[in-house]
Amino acid sequence: MFIRNRMRQVLAGAGYLVEEASNGRAALDKIAGRERGCGFDGIVTDLVMPEMDGFSLLAALRDGGSRIPVLVMTADIQNTTRSRCEELGARYVLNKPVNADQLLETLGRMIAQAVPAP
Repeated sequence: MFIRNRMRQVLAGAGYLVEEASNGRAALDKIAGRERGCGFDGIVTDLVMPEMDGFSLLAALRDGGSRIPVLVMTADIQNTTRSRCEELGARYVLNKPVNADQLLETLGRMIAQAVPAP
């Protein structure tokens, strides 16, 4: 929760409107409630979360046809983990610890490259 709070502060301080979810299931609920009207420009997630982990979140987003770009942050530095994230649709995978500049630069690039929803 400390990292999530710190990320919120960094992103909000950079002008991003931030909505938080405590796990993948809560994130999917928020996305389902907003994607059709006023969607999200990007998702930043960890892989290790209670209830629904990041891999399951990525799979659910992919299977649901979501076009929201996803940035994964993980302490797992294995190439197999990075590959699995990318296969499930993650645009970027950053290894922890992630500093504020790296987060903002990568998120900005990801959002700029996103394909607008129809």
